[in-house]
Amino acid sequence: KEKLHLSSIKENQILSPISGVVYEIGYHAGDVVDEDKKIISILERDSLYVEVNVPEILIKDIRIGTKVIFTPLADWRKEYKGIVTHISNMVITKDNEAFFPVKVELAEKDGFLVPFLNGKAKFFKS
Repeated sequence: KEKLHLSSIKENQILSPISGVVYEIGYHAGDVVDEDKKIISILERDSLYVEVNVPEILIKDIRIGTKVIFTPLADWRKEYKGIVTHISNMVITKDNEAFFPVKVELAEKDGFLVPFLNGKAKFFKS
């Protein structure tokens, strides 16, 4: 009951301290809220990044700071420049393919980019 008096709860609304995109909802209408279960997940638009699965055989050419161009599948005319900011220390194997997850921070962002957007990444050798 004490939690109902938080500044983040106003009548039947939950107020977020950040603006962003809701990408996961933990409840449906009529569900009883449990304090151990997350209500929603919000992703800040300014923190959008691209995660690319780079085949194991190609990882030798990729470094932190490597330049990248991301082209979204939803509109091949759009291109976003970015750089590699993280390379996983672990190989992931799925469907008999081995790859490294690589995080790419995008320099420019617009309203077109949304969470979980698919696309193609082109890496440039340094």
